[in-house]
Amino acid sequence: MDRAFADRFVALRQSLASFVRGKAAANGPEAPMLAEAEAGIAGLEPPAERDEPLRLPGCRHLPAALATAKQGPLGEVAAAFEALEPDMRWVQTEHYRKTLGDDHMANYAYTNLVGWRGLVPHQRIAAGFVIIGPGRHYPDHHHEAEEVYVPFCGDTLWGQDGGEPMPREPGSTIHHPPWRCHAMTTRGTPLFALYLWRGPVLQMAQLVA
Repeated sequence: MDRAFADRFVALRQSLASFVRGKAAANGPEAPMLAEAEAGIAGLEPPAERDEPLRLPGCRHLPAALATAKQGPLGEVAAAFEALEPDMRWVQTEHYRKTLGDDHMANYAYTNLVGWRGLVPHQRIAAGFVIIGPGRHYPDHHHEAEEVYVPFCGDTLWGQDGGEPMPREPGSTIHHPPWRCHAMTTRGTPLFALYLWRGPVLQMAQLVA
């Protein structure tokens, strides 16, 4: 195994597990989900084989987002992610293209440490990172898996169930129970966020008409 890759993998695993453990200890409604996600992340081993790394056009927003994220409350996680990111494969929910168009697809991407198309496959949990460029609207969507978002940075507005979209501070948790409709609108800066899923993580999100 590539020892340098393994060291970068372990550094991200440890920093991410520590952060999620702290959030679970706050005992909010998302605590059981976070505790299960943390246990799964903490037990990950560097994969002996992995897909070829791949960047997508939306990754051009990543340098600016990471520069800000490393100064924020998730700075340690952001730095560990930055070190491992060249080894990761960025993907998209491709069926969005028909509805949202090529411009949207050129301004977003996500990559999984664990879960679908991740460095480590998993049937029940996912932990990944999403980048969305400024001035974009990710309309109402939902999915069966329970979800928590944690923004690293950005001035994104977050909405649920048609309510008034609100900004959320970096490091805060945004909880979506199964099938909860939610949307995001980025403004002057890109969104870079951690997301965690628990449940049927192989079932993709669907846009809500």
